[in-house]
Amino acid sequence: MAKIDKERAKKFILFTLGRINSEFGKQFKEMPFDASITKSAFIELARKAQFTTRKARTLYKHLEELEKRKYVDYAKKSLVLTKRGKRMFEKVHNELEPYLNIADVLAKHEMRKFAKKVQTVLRVK
Repeated sequence: MAKIDKERAKKFILFTLGRINSEFGKQFKEMPFDASITKSAFIELARKAQFTTRKARTLYKHLEELEKRKYVDYAKKSLVLTKRGKRMFEKVHNELEPYLNIADVLAKHEMRKFAKKVQTVLRVK
């Protein structure tokens, strides 16, 4: 993650946590229970997946701040978004969704399928 201010970092964490929770929801949809993640597991996942280059302590402090501001709840060792946190996640997700859709389409499909004739210019470096 590039150097960003604290507010953007908190939005980044909310977005990441919201996406993780929605992916867990998809994976465990058929089962009679909900999946959640602990703070330490979230921090480890964010760092190992290279979502961020922030230190673990910095991420922990951001999570604590989000807890104080009532965006995140950490009850029974489960990190979940509150109603307020879900609203903020939805807002950020709606802002980013067009960009995410473009990235998904380009990653999943060959661009040749979208046009009759695709011109590509190759140059020697």
